[in-house]
Amino acid sequence: EWSVVDIRFDDRNKLLGFTLRNEASEESTTYGEEGGEYFLFTIDVSDGTFALPTAGYSTGGTQNVPYDWTISVDGGAPVRYTGTGSASGNIPLSGLTSGTHTIKIEQYGVTDKEDNTYTWFRAFGFGNGTQFSRGEIAELISPLPEKGLCVSEGNAGNSYASYLFYQCNGALFKMGPAFTIPQSITSVGNNFCAYLFTQCNGAAFTMGAAFNLPQNVTGSVGNSFCQQMFHGCDSGVFTMNSAFNLPQKITGVGNNFCILMFRACAGGEFTMNSVFNLPQDITTVGSGFGISLFDVCSGGKFTMNSIYNLPQKLTNADANFCNTMFQNCTGVAFKVNDTFKFPQLSGGQVNGTNVLNRTFYNVSNPQTRLAADIINGNETPTDDKDTFSTAFSDYSSIDANWRQ
Repeated sequence: EWSVVDIRFDDRNKLLGFTLRNEASEESTTYGEEGGEYFLFTIDVSDGTFALPTAGYSTGGTQNVPYDWTISVDGGAPVRYTGTGSASGNIPLSGLTSGTHTIKIEQYGVTDKEDNTYTWFRAFGFGNGTQFSRGEIAELISPLPEKGLCVSEGNAGNSYASYLFYQCNGALFKMGPAFTIPQSITSVGNNFCAYLFTQCNGAAFTMGAAFNLPQNVTGSVGNSFCQQMFHGCDSGVFTMNSAFNLPQKITGVGNNFCILMFRACAGGEFTMNSVFNLPQDITTVGSGFGISLFDVCSGGKFTMNSIYNLPQKLTNADANFCNTMFQNCTGVAFKVNDTFKFPQLSGGQVNGTNVLNRTFYNVSNPQTRLAADIINGNETPTDDKDTFSTAFSDYSSIDANWRQ
């Protein structure tokens, strides 16, 4: 059985090469070129068959993406494959035995064409509605290719990695310690990482030590930036690594910015790390900002870190602002920190459709923060918001329209 050792990256975390070693025979194979871009992952197959999925969905909705790849198995000779990715197509890999294998995908040749240089990896992925087995991919070893998903001069465009590992829920599936999104990205379009790991709920799945969103994304981002990115990742080991964060330089967001991002991450280990926060310089948001961001995060360790807060510089709050953000957080550790508060909104905004509705609905662990402090001087809403549960000690003294 082959294993990956001595993975080499440059100073921008781009994969340069790696060594495969067979512990039983003590054979090893080393390969890689300076500056080369690969995608490297392992699979675990029970019957010796595996079909590389070509249902790429990271193009903003179309799956008809051409590919021209070389694929190597366990460090063997590369084989060239060409075609067009689709939900009904795949690339069967022959000659496998049952067990674990290492797969490397690389763009074939060198070209000056934009489509071939920057979209070579777009045909890979499970996409929306594909019927391929998702239980065979075992470990994501290398970072996502810097130029393989149409990252041109730092601009990731629309749907950079949406659906890429959607429902990869095999028992062995996990991120390796080097897997991440290229940190060179500075601007993104719609659906940046929407559904990237949705329902990856296998027993081993958690964030690798290096995984992060690109922290140098600045300015405004489009709709659905990381919608449902980890929705339903409820295995017993899943949690945030110590570095994971939303890009803090973002100042404006479209609709559904991080809607359901960690909804139902209810495993016993899941909680916020010490640095996770919403970008504090955001001044404008579209509808759906933060809907159910941590809804049903009910595991025994889940709580707020000490810095988590809503953006206090907001000049608008559209429909569904923070609707059900912490709804059903029923774990015994959940506490609202001493910092968190609602931004001061105009009366018209407080009364917008589902604005601040059910933000702490069904929170059951007794809270030390007062609901009045979190309300932060905002006007009393004219309709029933169900914002606070009886877990807040001043529940009976706040206006009934704030109460569950």
